[in-house]
Amino acid sequence: MPVLIDEDLRFEDGAGARPSTVMNGWLRELPISGAPSPRTWRTYAQVLKSWAEFLAAQGVPVFTDRHQLREMLSAYAEHRLSGPLVSRLAPASWNLAGKTLSAFYSWAAAEGHADAVTFSYIQQVITRPDGARVEVTRNLATVRAGNSHAGRKYPERPYTE
Repeated sequence: MPVLIDEDLRFEDGAGARPSTVMNGWLRELPISGAPSPRTWRTYAQVLKSWAEFLAAQGVPVFTDRHQLREMLSAYAEHRLSGPLVSRLAPASWNLAGKTLSAFYSWAAAEGHADAVTFSYIQQVITRPDGARVEVTRNLATVRAGNSHAGRKYPERPYTE
């Protein structure tokens, strides 16, 4: 099980439990919350770590008001989707990060650590290939990713000569 630790190795201070302690609480609950794979735990911990580091660089606490967190989420999306090459994520990786942060803040709000959920959602009804209509909740912070079958194909060299 991954554990996030602050640089000074403290889990609480005068204000109480630090955000890393709250994040560790969420990570500990993953095995009983539908995420049984250790690889998933590591991925989720890496997402939380990157998010906390980004917020710290901006001077914003992990648990602040919804408005400020939404501004930081927009800046984080810009940084991860079109910022420096070393920090960019593919659309599918960004969607995973967004869904992970959404799940964390939903849990934190339910547990009383956060005032409100940072993300916005929309209800959609989709029709599955078998004809069944299913209502889903879509996180508006996700981006559309291209389909692998829709890429351009170029003739191989012997055919172009």
